Amino acid sequence: MQFTKPALTIDDQAQLLVDRGLMAPREVIREKLTFINYYRFSSYLYPFRIGGSEDFIPGTTLEDVWQQYIFDRKLRLLVFNAIELIEIGLRTRLTYHFCTTYDPFAYLEIEHYPQFTIADDFTLWKEGVKEEILKSKDYAIQHFYEKYSPEHEMPPLWIASEFMTFGKVVTMYRKVEDGIRTAVAKDFGVPPRVFRSWMLTLNDVRNICAHHGRLWNRIIGTKPLLLKGAKYLDWEIPVKIPNDRMFGVLTIIQFTLRQIAPCYRWKERLDELIQEYSSIPLQWMGFPNGWEESPLWK
Repeated sequence: MQFTKPALTIDDQAQLLVDRGLMAPREVIREKLTFINYYRFSSYLYPFRIGGSEDFIPGTTLEDVWQQYIFDRKLRLLVFNAIELIEIGLRTRLTYHFCTTYDPFAYLEIEHYPQFTIADDFTLWKEGVKEEILKSKDYAIQHFYEKYSPEHEMPPLWIASEFMTFGKVVTMYRKVEDGIRTAVAKDFGVPPRVFRSWMLTLNDVRNICAHHGRLWNRIIGTKPLLLKGAKYLDWEIPVKIPNDRMFGVLTIIQFTLRQIAPCYRWKERLDELIQEYSSIPLQWMGFPNGWEESPLWK
């Protein structure tokens, strides 16, 4: 099918929303759309539409939509800050276990990555890490090369890992030998297979946050495994946790921060955000009824 929609001026975009029933002065809508892309803003309008129509539910105001937009922005910042702590924790524990098992330069050798079944995949990963380090203007990198070049083409892992993207660190964790994966996962209090899936999910969510993507009612594409069994009853009593909505991601973050940063008031900040925007329907994020009674959230 040929795409035929023309570009609209901001005035036309504002008028279109008014014509579809959004309650607000056209000039106020225009002001919002001047610096927020119409396509971006429209994703927050969908919950207010009449089913099967582009018209809005009667009584829908710009303020209703704007509150949802600001809530999502604050949620995104809260989630991004939490993932930062988890990312730093993963870098730290992976670097520690790898360097104390092998040596600080062994991360450049394919024999330590049995899960890299194709040599070209390891080469791509290694070259990507090298590129990230060489383009850095950080003092630590410059100092290393001034002192140790040309004997060393790359810095030791405890320096290199600080300049890897989260995605590169997650890939390294997925590909190293079982003993290191198990040791790292144990530090976080979960089985390695589950921890691996969590890091893949959090990497995707982190990228959504970094690109300012809509988060609050998003369906999670990379679904994490959830903890089950007698050892993890907190995950199943009294509610079931979905793994395809934001509540599942928030629960993973809450569990992980309790392991690695128990003094960090992330849960309290989330509670405050939910209370501040109490009109936002939590079911769109996958929050089940009675979630507050879960031991993980008390």
